[in-house]
Amino acid sequence: MATIIKDDPFERESAFAKALIFKLLLVLIPISIAAYNRFRLLPRLQAEADSDGAWATLRRATMIEVGVVVVILMVTGFLVLASPIP
Repeated sequence: MATIIKDDPFERESAFAKALIFKLLLVLIPISIAAYNRFRLLPRLQAEADSDGAWATLRRATMIEVGVVVVILMVTGFLVLASPIP
């Protein structure tokens, strides 16, 4: 195996490395949205349980989070099919 792969598969110029870095950066987005939901929206919802604005914001943030996770799954599918060999 070591004789077949001579180059570094995580070379920054390879498509595999670029997709992997892109995926890792994408993962930060749902984490950020989840932190926003937990530390900003949850206290707002607890204070104003009948506020339509807070619920709409939570719904919107959740839909964005789901969309980003779908994109992450698509990038993961690409990584599974891609060869790390440049």
